[in-house]
Amino acid sequence: MAEEEKKDTLEAGSETTTTSGSEDTKTTGSEDRVEIVDEKVRPKIKPVLDSKAKDLIEKKRAKKVPEFKRQEWFRYKRLGDHWRKPRGLHSKMRANKKYRPPMARVGYRTPAAIRDLHPSGFMEVMVHNVADLENINPEKEAARIGRTVGNRKRIQIIERADTMNIRILNRRGL
Repeated sequence: MAEEEKKDTLEAGSETTTTSGSEDTKTTGSEDRVEIVDEKVRPKIKPVLDSKAKDLIEKKRAKKVPEFKRQEWFRYKRLGDHWRKPRGLHSKMRANKKYRPPMARVGYRTPAAIRDLHPSGFMEVMVHNVADLENINPEKEAARIGRTVGNRKRIQIIERADTMNIRILNRRGL
């Protein structure tokens, strides 16, 4: 008798709605497909910046900085592709020949006003426990949770940061 009822509900393609916490989930027919109908939406917190800093950040985003690679990185695997300044007397790269890749120079540097800022405009502050959040200015600084922090403490840090209105840069969907 119970098997017949199961068949009837599967054939009818009945919809069931489950409410748990802050999310409403909707299943249609089979249990493997779950759609999130209403999720708690957190607006991203923006930094307080002056107009000059905003303009500099936009210019930095628009500027294409080349990927600086070591001279002849493609020839020998043991060299790797990390940047090293070419120093040879006959080096074409050191002599700035047009057909060689660009070298790292001072002109590619970021302006001093935004040099250590995250692309969002916040200054990054490493956080390893809930007490570290007390020293953060939410208008100019954002927290980055350390990589060695476990899930339990990570959840505590995220909950406390939400109440203090502090942005977490590496939230990981929690």
